[in-house]
Amino acid sequence: MRALYFFLLAGVIISCGKKQGGIAESEMPALPFSLLSGEQKMANELTGKSILIFYSPDCDHCQREAQDFQKHIDAFRNYSIYFISASLPEDAQLFAQTYGLHEQNNITFALATYEDVIRIMGPMPTPTVFIYSNEKKLVKKFAGETNVEEMIPYL
Repeated sequence: MRALYFFLLAGVIISCGKKQGGIAESEMPALPFSLLSGEQKMANELTGKSILIFYSPDCDHCQREAQDFQKHIDAFRNYSIYFISASLPEDAQLFAQTYGLHEQNNITFALATYEDVIRIMGPMPTPTVFIYSNEKKLVKKFAGETNVEEMIPYL
């Protein structure tokens, strides 16, 4: 529940003014995160086409978008997708299982701290989706619940 309040507050902050801090919009962020296995990663060290999805397991917008991703999963076969949350590991795992995303080879669930997300990415609503090219350049950002069919032309 704490994650939902955090991201709701962040959504209010971003809707009330310009982004404060955060990365340049065009580059892959140097965001540290940990996989549910405990392995540590840095977003800017990922290889290939990547999609970062910032979500909260108890967010109804995130839940609907996860269902939509599952329905259109074939469109994303050439991307590594990272669902990143500031939730508890067991909440992230339950979310992955509930929406059938844990069985997808190209989808990984990860955790990042609130502090790192705000410091590096800036405030944002959940869900927020960042699509990156092979060259780690931002192709498109979708802030808030977005129909996945709107994302497909940017792949």
